[in-house]
Amino acid sequence: MSYHLAMYPVHFEVVPGGSGNSDHPDMVGWSGLAPILYFVQYGVGLCVPEGADYLEWTLSADYLAEGSVGCDRYWFRGKQADLDARIKDGKLVITVKTEDEFPLKIRFKGKEYDYTVKGSKGQQSVIKYEIFL
Repeated sequence: MSYHLAMYPVHFEVVPGGSGNSDHPDMVGWSGLAPILYFVQYGVGLCVPEGADYLEWTLSADYLAEGSVGCDRYWFRGKQADLDARIKDGKLVITVKTEDEFPLKIRFKGKEYDYTVKGSKGQQSVIKYEIFL
């Protein structure tokens, strides 16, 4: 089982006297934002603490035991990244695909690991980090 979420930018046009014109008719709607944000922060483990300049990812060993954890097209502070974490060959393998540069703090089993993700503007970079267990 994998715990992955794909984030899509949504444009919603308000039409006075009408129901609106959505470019994604299957959009969950505004009432779905709170449960999705809850899942992103407490299920997938991603958050940007208020006032912080880094992305924080708290990984659950229980979820990783069942498969991979991550989010595609995660948007934060004007940046975007695809993030994936999985256990492979006795290592925690973190894969980040992005064009942006940002600090990444990984929390796993009571330890913190700090990285600087360095993407290349105009070119999707794939960065892998391995943490030996």
